Amino acid sequence: MAFINKSADKKQRSGGIGNYFKSVWSELKKVQWPDKKMVIKYTATVIGTVAVATVLIFVVDTVLSMGFQGLFGLFE
Repeated sequence: MAFINKSADKKQRSGGIGNYFKSVWSELKKVQWPDKKMVIKYTATVIGTVAVATVLIFVVDTVLSMGFQGLFGLFE
């Protein structure tokens, strides 16, 4: 049977919600936030990637659809 130190466990959990938000704020201060130029660059990259993926999926879907319609047309 493992030894459980309940008083040490209570000390770790003490502080409550206020201590939690202090810790969160402390960690947020360490974050290196992107500047406006980086945000615009990354946003443009994401939008461009989504646009390219959309076009590729549309082309593949159209080609496969036409192929299956032609294939099923042989059996009519």
